Amino acid sequence: GITNTLGGEDVSTLQSLVSVLKKQLGMKRVYCWHALHGYWRGVSNELGESMGVNVTQIRPKPSKHLLRIEPQLAWDTVSLFGV
Repeated sequence: GITNTLGGEDVSTLQSLVSVLKKQLGMKRVYCWHALHGYWRGVSNELGESMGVNVTQIRPKPSKHLLRIEPQLAWDTVSLFGV
């Protein structure tokens, strides 16, 4: 079955998992990638604040050389709204 513990500590939420990873493994940063961006545009700053999580919105900008080859990247959802 699925367990919600790691090293004997609760990791049932993303926040608790990150805390355990930092404490037990000495990690300084933990990155979370998700594929839900295209559906609901990621996690909002407001939601992060309400959960006690620092959310950073990133808006990538394709290079002019890449836009020459793939011009539709200029209006790609990730480019317009961030991750």
